[in-house]
Amino acid sequence: MKKHVLFLFFTVTLIISQGLQANKSLPVVQVKKSIVAGEISSHVKKYLTHEPFRLEIEAAILATNKLRIVNNNKQVRQAVLDEQDFSKSDLSKGNAASSGQLLASNYLVFPTIKTFSFYTKSEAIPNIANKFKRSSHGRLVVDVQFIDTSTNQIMDNYSVSKSFSTNPVIVNKPSTYTSRDLVQKKLLQRAALDISSQLIDAIYPMRVLSVKGNKIWINRGQGSGLSVKDRLNIYKPGEPLIDPDTGKVLETAEEYVGVAEVQRVNNKTSILKVVKLESGVLVEKLDVLRKNQ
Repeated sequence: MKKHVLFLFFTVTLIISQGLQANKSLPVVQVKKSIVAGEISSHVKKYLTHEPFRLEIEAAILATNKLRIVNNNKQVRQAVLDEQDFSKSDLSKGNAASSGQLLASNYLVFPTIKTFSFYTKSEAIPNIANKFKRSSHGRLVVDVQFIDTSTNQIMDNYSVSKSFSTNPVIVNKPSTYTSRDLVQKKLLQRAALDISSQLIDAIYPMRVLSVKGNKIWINRGQGSGLSVKDRLNIYKPGEPLIDPDTGKVLETAEEYVGVAEVQRVNNKTSILKVVKLESGVLVEKLDVLRKNQ
């Protein structure tokens, strides 16, 4: 019994250690404070909450298990530096992180809020006096830029447009009341999922992990922005096409294979069914998938 317990202890310790080492190799991302575009009215601007939006984006990115997040909030950074200074003092056991270990970011995410609106809609219920259906609505448009800090290169520019409406409720009179907090929270969450998905796609392409008949498994799961019935184009990766003047890779000479439809989204993978296949080609492991534009 004792030997069995010791075996389990060392096995779990090894798994945790391997997981921590693997996590250390993941790229580091920093989400910058969102910028509000000038065309948004001052009345609406006061309702925008930047910190919750940043936190929603960070949570969505962490949920992918493919990237690490570094917090560059000034107060948080100062608290970490204060703790490191304390670890050097005579009052501390010195078991805090040593100085000079703060992570630098491999990628930066810059969100710019272009449109943010919310309103209430009240509609009279036919043939019923003094009864109305009231619902709250909102729309959010965010332009996002991804920067590779090693090259200062723009990896991608992407626009996210999201709408949300509450379920209608029956009221006795028209009202201008708006479920603003709920509408804003849902809009931020949905936009954050799209931003995270696009960032992951820019760094790690969607790839086929396994093929069984007309079913394929890919390296995307929950939190990736995929939904059942979504359709993805399949390509065979090709050689890089290099600009002879600049020496930079322009794109790759990919071969179109067909189309696959999402059947199930698991925790870390998804199962798709191949619904269209070009003549003379087969879907193979490591083929690349992209969303229809």
